[in-house]
Amino acid sequence: GEAIDFHITVDPPQQFSVDVYRIGHYGGDGAAKITTSPRLSGIVQPPPLAADRTVSCHHWWMSWRLQIPSYWSVGAYVAVLTTADGYRSHIPFTVRHDHPADLLLLLPDITWQAYN
Repeated sequence: GEAIDFHITVDPPQQFSVDVYRIGHYGGDGAAKITTSPRLSGIVQPPPLAADRTVSCHHWWMSWRLQIPSYWSVGAYVAVLTTADGYRSHIPFTVRHDHPADLLLLLPDITWQAYN
């Protein structure tokens, strides 16, 4: 189990929470809620740094760390961020084994960014 560090900007500043779902069929539901963060304090982070066609937010403060337990199944997950006033945003991520496999899970990250 590795960890994922979430660096979030919330404008206007307000509390938010993170619900983590595993993507799958689950009897037609489409996903199963795996865990929920405590209420977190959202802040406005500094503007992203841009160089050429690259944008970086490496200088942002960490908002929340999700420790991935070793028993979580390999697959696609999504973190759903919800602010106190109801705004939502989604962050997809993949949980993988630490050894090579015969199967490759390919997620359309660029497409998600283009349409979200």
